[in-house]
Amino acid sequence: MASPAPMAAEHQQASLPDDVLAHVLEYLCTLNDIAARRWCLNKAWLKAHAAPVHWRTLTLAINLPLGDDDHCLVSAWERAPQQLRLAVERHTRHVEFTECASRDKPPYSLGRGLAGQRFSRLQKVTIDILFATKCLQHYDDEAAALSPLFGAGCLVAPFLEWNGWQGTEESFLYGQQPRALYKKFPNLRRLELAGIGADLFLRPDQSGQYSSYALLAPEGVPADMVQTRTLMDREQAAQLVELRTLGLADIVHASTPAGLFPHMTLLELWESFLPLYQLQTAFTRVHAICPVLEILILQLDSEYDTWADESNYSVFAHAPRSLKALVLVLQSTKIPNLTRSQYVALIQRHVPAGVQVHIKIDEKSVSWSMGGRHGWTALEPWEDDGVLPKGFWEPAQFPEVGEFYDDAVLARASFSEW
Repeated sequence: MASPAPMAAEHQQASLPDDVLAHVLEYLCTLNDIAARRWCLNKAWLKAHAAPVHWRTLTLAINLPLGDDDHCLVSAWERAPQQLRLAVERHTRHVEFTECASRDKPPYSLGRGLAGQRFSRLQKVTIDILFATKCLQHYDDEAAALSPLFGAGCLVAPFLEWNGWQGTEESFLYGQQPRALYKKFPNLRRLELAGIGADLFLRPDQSGQYSSYALLAPEGVPADMVQTRTLMDREQAAQLVELRTLGLADIVHASTPAGLFPHMTLLELWESFLPLYQLQTAFTRVHAICPVLEILILQLDSEYDTWADESNYSVFAHAPRSLKALVLVLQSTKIPNLTRSQYVALIQRHVPAGVQVHIKIDEKSVSWSMGGRHGWTALEPWEDDGVLPKGFWEPAQFPEVGEFYDDAVLARASFSEW
């Protein structure tokens, strides 16, 4: 197709910002193509870039410089060509927000953002923003720029406890009332709180102050603390079917009510220094709290005694019978001197029928044996006997929310390592 007339090209140049061009054109054009066709966005080009495979994920940055995967700034999207906006409407399932990689995080503005953008297939929203917390817009304007996303059923968001954040009322993403963000997602069913082991319930510290954040508030917490320190109420939490990541100690606390998550099918928990024998209590409480759980992910680290003794592994007989997959993510943990498949088989012998074992382990979790000057001798890392495939979640680092894993892949044991 012929290139547009000069006047038409000039009009396109004025209506399409550089940050859109530089990143959108990278999909199907070589560097020479970009140089030669920079302002010649004919219908053939637009049609090529409307292919579903290129628009399943829309990645927008809140500030400059752009990352390699960013399509453009959030504030620039309102000037994207209509053909691209239609492609996103028809094909985008995941919208991701990012921040610049530089240490200094300048104030940001979303402009009109995604206002007016329609999504017919949107499933997931990721807010990959930890430190760029100063917004130049009014609270309501920032919320309006994101409003087309609020119908999504899956949300990945940073957990405020882990970024040292201090907020203001004027920021929607990081306001003094974090509940406001989650209330905007009435269909929320799958939630990932980026960080390590968020607290389930808000609890006072030793001085009686509520200085941390949590998913929920127990009875008796002052109303102002509920609004400023928790993410949702129990009614919204009860609708969740997938959740990452909570602290294991908090969810198995005796005060946590049974049936708290009646629809939960995937849950990830994290704990350090957990003796293997304590898994019996953990399994029992998890089953009471999540009666239909299918995938349980346990991130455990820094245990140097009980996990090395094969005789302790009978505790896995108490794993919830509703499970289809038990995923153990072990870091800096002493384990028995076995090959990969032997170690999985050791656990598999004890879990209830129908529960399949999956292992992910770091290089510091080598096998150990008694003896040596300090009582333990490090052996070679687990021998790869070539029997087991890698984890069903790969190439992702861990099982993710919103992925809808097939029963067939859950039913085959796996072993992965960092």
